[in-house]
Amino acid sequence: GVKNILRLAMRDLVPAEVIDRNKEGFVPPVKDWMALGLAKYSLEVLQPDRIARHGLWRPERIASLLEDLSASPTRLFRKVWTLVMFQLWWEYCTDTLKILGPHPA
Repeated sequence: GVKNILRLAMRDLVPAEVIDRNKEGFVPPVKDWMALGLAKYSLEVLQPDRIARHGLWRPERIASLLEDLSASPTRLFRKVWTLVMFQLWWEYCTDTLKILGPHPA
């Protein structure tokens, strides 16, 4: 395929260990981001009034998680990252639907 052609074309320019290595996924540096300010932003995104809009989570559990996050911003980073991404996605989608109006039948 195209990737094999590209590998062959670049073989003289790129080290073999790079050309021949297995595929790797991209892992965002969320743990570092938490230490650099994402933890504070997470506290804003996961405020009770914002999460109450969809009613999917128990506010007291989120509050407890955020207290733990404040004590150690890099310990719960994956869980908090997932909650923040969902909350932002949900807000974006519901706000977009409000702008677009009802879907025609």
